[in-house]
Amino acid sequence: LDHKPALLELERRLGFPLQEYVPGTVSVRPALQIDLDALVKYLTNSGVKELAEAGPIVRLRQFGHGQSNPTYHATFANGKEYVLRKKPPGKILKGAHAVEREYQVLHALGGTGGHSMCSHSI
Repeated sequence: LDHKPALLELERRLGFPLQEYVPGTVSVRPALQIDLDALVKYLTNSGVKELAEAGPIVRLRQFGHGQSNPTYHATFANGKEYVLRKKPPGKILKGAHAVEREYQVLHALGGTGGHSMCSHSI
């Protein structure tokens, strides 16, 4: 049974895509938009082969939770999906929103053999 035509019709009637939905995400909030060209350039030059070869971002969604540090779900041209975290815009209190510390912890846990996210770059 080919469900694609029915899904496309439903998307047309609703006025938004269903096929690209990532559970727990919303459209990126206007105040938290990211310059995708600059991000891809940064990732390409990060020295991490997987990120350098991922290509452009074809879809960026924002997780609806994690308000302290905006968290995004990015799908790249090669089909790979990554979670991206960043500091919020504006003035940041000293010691708050320490994504560098979060990266260090995740990176250290990555080599322990336990269940943890793989961290690629900061």
